[in-house]
Amino acid sequence: MHAVSKAARRRLVFKLALGTLLAGMLPGLTNASMFDDGNDRLSILELHHKEESLLTQEEHAILLAANRYGNIGMCGGANGGNAFVIRFNGRPAVITAGHTLIDDESGEVKCAHEDVRPSFMPNVAHYDPHTPRTDDDFVLRRVDLQYPPVNLKGYIAAVETGNTGGMTAADWLVFFLDEDITTDIMPDGHQRGFLQYSSNRESFDTGQLYLIGMHRDLGDGIVVHYQRCDYANLANLSIQHVCDTLPGTSGSMLLSMEDGELRFRAIHSSGRFNGPEGAADRHIFDHVPQDRSQWNSATPALRVFEAQDPEFRRLP
Repeated sequence: MHAVSKAARRRLVFKLALGTLLAGMLPGLTNASMFDDGNDRLSILELHHKEESLLTQEEHAILLAANRYGNIGMCGGANGGNAFVIRFNGRPAVITAGHTLIDDESGEVKCAHEDVRPSFMPNVAHYDPHTPRTDDDFVLRRVDLQYPPVNLKGYIAAVETGNTGGMTAADWLVFFLDEDITTDIMPDGHQRGFLQYSSNRESFDTGQLYLIGMHRDLGDGIVVHYQRCDYANLANLSIQHVCDTLPGTSGSMLLSMEDGELRFRAIHSSGRFNGPEGAADRHIFDHVPQDRSQWNSATPALRVFEAQDPEFRRLP
């Protein structure tokens, strides 16, 4: 019987800590699409390993944004996914996709309310499976979240209508943090901070966004990646985009570059399948379809921003 290496044990511990966050493969809003648009997904670790003096302004912004990324766990680890730190009504909070907790067919919470017990792992972007570390307590840190979240009833109501567009627009949950982690000093020497809301208020604009999240087909499904991709805003009901996604990408943050920093523009919600039922690669496009309804869908940050009390609807 072969001995298990320290690195292998460490990967196992990290996977167990994440639970089954990337394993949700239910139909509907967890569908996904990948596009051959010339923009590959890149590992955050490559930027962490780069000399700071050699980082571009764009790379600095990506690393600062990644400090605000994490994973949320609920229902004893059976549910959860990508999440990130924002402020809501002036309070530090974590946001994720609504369908990570709410069944998008029945509209019911996926476990008993008393069993949800949400928590957030805020430092997973610093996990490196190839480098022995002595600070696993840092990487595996878990922070309790308050329940119920903001918009729980709003997303349930959207699911009950059966309207896909309405579900995308409402596909978000905000959990307040039990402790303020925004002032934490990160390994790069910067405060963690939180993602500012995008100041873009256009209704039908296009451009490029950055997606940050975990992908089950890269880095053993436990390494954070980023990607640039095109988007199209559909009346602030949905942000359609061509960043690569798979089941488990839900809740990833989509960010716009504004004044040299990455800001919260949308949260990934769902994708579109292509090809015959049952085909292993039915979600892979060898081009970017002109029909933007075939692009991936994300919930606009504006929907979250406008759900705040009036005194907190101030742009950075």
